[in-house]
Amino acid sequence: MIQDTTLSYLAGFVDGDGSIGVCLEPKTRGRWGATPFLSISNVNPTVPHLCRLLFGGKCYLRVPKEPSRKPIWKWDARGTRAYQVVAQLYPYLSQKRPQAENLLDFWEYWQRRLKYWRKIPLAFRVLYNRERDEVLGYLARSKDLNQRGIRHN
Repeated sequence: MIQDTTLSYLAGFVDGDGSIGVCLEPKTRGRWGATPFLSISNVNPTVPHLCRLLFGGKCYLRVPKEPSRKPIWKWDARGTRAYQVVAQLYPYLSQKRPQAENLLDFWEYWQRRLKYWRKIPLAFRVLYNRERDEVLGYLARSKDLNQRGIRHN
């Protein structure tokens, strides 16, 4: 069990240097799917590595093309892992709370869809217009909420 102080510390980093949302990700056979994501970027590797140790996910160094910029450490979580981490950090988030709510709402919607889809043979699984529009709505809201310089309350 992760201590509340650690979760609130990490939520502060997510609020300041993090990104929460739903993105399109390539799947098999040229198809695309919506996936929840959470990432933290910082020039100091301590917090990204701490997130990898506590939650799993990927941690890597991004070296910018411009020599005047510092290398940035990044930690990423996607899918189920992103949902689980956001659910744990949610009570401590302030600035990124709307993005977290969008991710959590998307996850609940998608899990309801999966329950239904598991009853249908694979060859007949299609995303109907209404369902497609709902997924695109989560994607658009995620994009709007993650624009720089816009404050959402």
